Amino acid sequence: MSTKEEFYAHIEKGYTTKGDFITMGAAMLDGVTVTGAHVKVPLKTLNRHGLIAGATGTGKTKTLQVIAENLSDKGIPVLLMDLKGDLSGIAQPSPGHPKIDERHEKIGLPFEPKSFPVEILSLSEQDGVKLRATVSEFGPVLLSRILDLSEVQEGIVAVIFKYCDDNKLPLLDLKDFKKVLQYATGTGKKEFAKEYGRISTSSTGTILRKIIELEQQGADLFFGEKSFDVEDLTRIDENGRGYINIVRLTDIQDRPKLFSTFMLSLLAEIYSTFPEQGDSDRPELVFFIDEAHLIFKEASDALLDQIESIVKLIRSKGIGLYFVTQNPTDVPNAVLAQLGLKVQHALRAFTARDRKAIKLTAENYPLSPYYDTKEVLTSLGIGEALITALDEKGRPTPLAATMLRAPMSRMDVLTDSELVSVIKNSKLVNKYNDIIDRESAYEILNEKIERAEREAEKETEREEQSRRTSSRRTTTRRSTRINPVIKVLTSATFIRGVLGVLKKVIRKKNMKNIQFIWVLLLALTLIQCKEDKDPTFLITNSQVGKLMRNSTITDLERLFASDSIVRDTLQPTLLPNSKTIRIYEKGGQQLLKLTANSDSISKIGIIQVLDPRFRTEEGIGLQSTFKDIKDRYAIKKIVTSLNNVIIFIENSDVYFTIDKKELPASLRYDTSIDIEEVQIPDDSKIKYMMVGWD
Repeated sequence: MSTKEEFYAHIEKGYTTKGDFITMGAAMLDGVTVTGAHVKVPLKTLNRHGLIAGATGTGKTKTLQVIAENLSDKGIPVLLMDLKGDLSGIAQPSPGHPKIDERHEKIGLPFEPKSFPVEILSLSEQDGVKLRATVSEFGPVLLSRILDLSEVQEGIVAVIFKYCDDNKLPLLDLKDFKKVLQYATGTGKKEFAKEYGRISTSSTGTILRKIIELEQQGADLFFGEKSFDVEDLTRIDENGRGYINIVRLTDIQDRPKLFSTFMLSLLAEIYSTFPEQGDSDRPELVFFIDEAHLIFKEASDALLDQIESIVKLIRSKGIGLYFVTQNPTDVPNAVLAQLGLKVQHALRAFTARDRKAIKLTAENYPLSPYYDTKEVLTSLGIGEALITALDEKGRPTPLAATMLRAPMSRMDVLTDSELVSVIKNSKLVNKYNDIIDRESAYEILNEKIERAEREAEKETEREEQSRRTSSRRTTTRRSTRINPVIKVLTSATFIRGVLGVLKKVIRKKNMKNIQFIWVLLLALTLIQCKEDKDPTFLITNSQVGKLMRNSTITDLERLFASDSIVRDTLQPTLLPNSKTIRIYEKGGQQLLKLTANSDSISKIGIIQVLDPRFRTEEGIGLQSTFKDIKDRYAIKKIVTSLNNVIIFIENSDVYFTIDKKELPASLRYDTSIDIEEVQIPDDSKIKYMMVGWD
């Protein structure tokens, strides 16, 4: 028996099947196609996953097209990830070519041009059936993996999902998730702390930033309703052929995070939905992932673990996964070990690194007495590949350098009009392309927050009304209470006694005693004057220096006529219409900045203190620190704005602003964090000192 006959028998024995199969092409020996030595892959083992690899331009995409067409012909639906946009031509038959006829004559197979049933799907704004999933369907574990969160952050995500389940809040899109996250550390902080424990604002800030990063890659288009039903991937047409579902991904090649999110979501949904198949005679669905390195290149260790788990488990559901990439080393070893069918196109050895990769690739294939695998890998032509599969008993088939059959459909893209026609005739477009934005967590929590704010406003109004009532009962004059010592020293009895002593001293003409008495009287006078504080720079609930709570804009000229001016508002006719007024001391020192109320009386509404000489009754002024404030006042609440922190104190119209630059760096830039009293450093300086009068 000649070597060629021995080789033919070797291939015939290794690729004989009892059940149905697809034919990949014919084996080659010494670069020559052995007609009739067909390389066949049993349908029974196609759910054992596979790899199509090779350098650019060697025919990987056409091999993918060949397998997809043959599976469709056998009634097996297919899902293709089309990142380069060159697979849509499957919807049209091949125009044929003499080289195709020549190729098939060598293989020993007739060539029959065919079109196949195609459904165009889209993740983005491109035309096609929209693929979406809700955040709830994604689940806390998978979402945490995609966001690459720490264990603490994963726990917070789990709590968010639990809260939504407990309170029947639909978690549909990313804006729902962000709203619940913000609610957990904002308005609903006490509610969350009571039921689930305190949630760290720094952790929620990190999660929020990672969600925004995901949104920037287009994930906001993917998350939402109507959620895609994976059963629609398994449709069969009226001729018994499986639909080839093509996901157009040409515009997300630079967004690997979105690609990984979609892939994992789809695989997880298929795994949870499809029933167990065991060792069935054919797969339920075959999944081709073109440019597979995009999944693995940007994946975290946690995400890789998730992918490996799905690859291992999904086989039992009758699902075959096929990774298409340039080099087998793009695929992690743990995944590569799970792949039954390997189709290896030519590799190029331009560098030492390339030669090392070829050596590693060759070691992944069975030894063959007919091939030097490393040499064959660099000598294969376009449309030729090394193939090894699993036979029906799960054993590797002989390694075969194969002349691959040509696709039966067009090896080019659809024209724009053809693409429009395919989408127009789709039965799924109307089902999935209407965007649904029903009431969910975002709307429900917004309504809840608005109710809480309305209640808070009412409570504030009640407190303000009570304070106003109390203020009206209190005279605007200073308190007449006198220090007990001063009361004794300034009493008529004491003074008469002092004068009696003075009279006797004068009679005796004792000058030392006279001097003592005069010093005593002078001291009493100074003590009394000190007790009567100068109101020019005093801040109380009813006054700010010369301004009283009931002062109007028209009173300003009278109040500040002697020692202060009102800049740009000296004409009496203009004063009532002035909104903002600055008051300067003679000499140029700024004292106050006033903002008038909008009512007809034009009372003073807001006062900004500009001169550090102004102080409250407790001695707080512009040169005070946060420690001074909290030592002398009870803090009512702290409000966080973009650049500042605003401190409100109990039973006072005075409030203070502290610049966020005074805070630790981790708290300066996240507007979603509610700053607490303990987080503000004691030495933080006051930026603005304000008084609010209604």
